[in-house]
Amino acid sequence: MSAIQLTARAAIHEGKLEEFKLLAAQCMRTVREQDSGTLQYDWFLNKAQTECVVRETYRDSGRSWSTLPISEPRWEQFSQSAGPLRCSALRLPSLSRLPLI
Repeated sequence: MSAIQLTARAAIHEGKLEEFKLLAAQCMRTVREQDSGTLQYDWFLNKAQTECVVRETYRDSGRSWSTLPISEPRWEQFSQSAGPLRCSALRLPSLSRLPLI
C-alpha cells in the first residue's frame, strides 16, 4: 500500500495566536509520542502568523485515521482559535511502482 499525505489549512482568529500555538504544540507532542503510524505531523505558520498549514503523512490510508482519538479532545479548543479548516489528501505512489528514468 502507498502512503497518504493530508494537508490542512486554517486561518488563525484575531487575538488567538498564543492559544493556537499552545494547542499546536500539544497536538504535535501527543501524536509523536502516542502514534507509530504517522510518518510526518508538522504544523507551519505563514510569515504574518495568520494562517496555519498542517502536513500529515501516514504509512497507508488506514493509518490516516489513527490520530483522531489522540487529537479529537482538542478540536473544540482548536475551532475557537482557528478555522474554517480546509483539507486535501494525496496518495503518494510507492517508489517501486514509479518508472525508472
